Amino acid sequence: MLSQANALAEQVTLDDAVQLTLNRHPSLLKFRPLTRALEGERQQALLSPAYTVGVNIENVMGTSSSSGVQAADALFADVLGWLIDSIYNRQL
Repeated sequence: MLSQANALAEQVTLDDAVQLTLNRHPSLLKFRPLTRALEGERQQALLSPAYTVGVNIENVMGTSSSSGVQAADALFADVLGWLIDSIYNRQL
């Protein structure tokens, strides 16, 4: 009897074992939606976060040499450079 059980255990895949268990214990089917939801959450957790870009404009109306559009251009260039570096480093 033990050798038959060992032979059967060697031939059963995990999917087969799950299906056999569900066939013998149908009350466990109520957990299937929860299992699918948890699998979806696991896959979502493996994804990289979405890229976001924000703009903060300060001292546009100032009187110094780095005020107005020139300062905004410099800030945008800095942010864009940082964003490109971040994307490039994430892909490495």
